[in-house]
Amino acid sequence: MDAFQAPYKAVLITLYESAFQNGNQSVMASVKENFDIPFTNLAERFRSLGLDDSLVMPSFVVNVGSLQAKIQDQIQKDPELAYNHNNAAFLENIVKEINLVMRNVDV
Repeated sequence: MDAFQAPYKAVLITLYESAFQNGNQSVMASVKENFDIPFTNLAERFRSLGLDDSLVMPSFVVNVGSLQAKIQDQIQKDPELAYNHNNAAFLENIVKEINLVMRNVDV
């Protein structure tokens, strides 16, 4: 829930400010009640409400494109240097390991 705590609280703060400006005491009280409620199994809560749980599920996107581009630039600058080729192979192995782990994650 850490990834969602800040946006959730930011929305509540904005809602509270709006309620304060409009003198809506019931909304202000409701925001105060719900401000520090911890969430467990947020995806299940979304599903039970008939909502799309992909909004709260981790995406597991790993983007190493910029790192691959930097390594390829270095390889083009100095193709004789084995260190750059080793870096490319190492990064490729890391990506394979990440993909293997992600396939085994039971979300």
